[in-house]
Amino acid sequence: MHNIKDFDDEIINEWLKFREEKICSINKEEDKKYKINIEEISIKLFNLVPSNNKELAKEQLDELNNSILDYLDYWNHKYYKYGFYDSIKLIYGCFK
Repeated sequence: MHNIKDFDDEIINEWLKFREEKICSINKEEDKKYKINIEEISIKLFNLVPSNNKELAKEQLDELNNSILDYLDYWNHKYYKYGFYDSIKLIYGCFK
């Protein structure tokens, strides 16, 4: 575990699945305040588009939505991977 590239992604993927389930079940008002409602925003933008451009607008909004989700997934994975790795190094350092 000396190199982050050698770190086992399976552990991280299991942790991210757990966190996703936990985060999706949060219903506190404070959490709702910071929620990005991509679907609602997309519908509002879609309704502003002339009817002859609706198909293109839908494709672009779907692409934007997927891009945002991929971006968040990437950074969550990276954040947890490095955080988990750093935690293991800290714990390991305590036993040296």
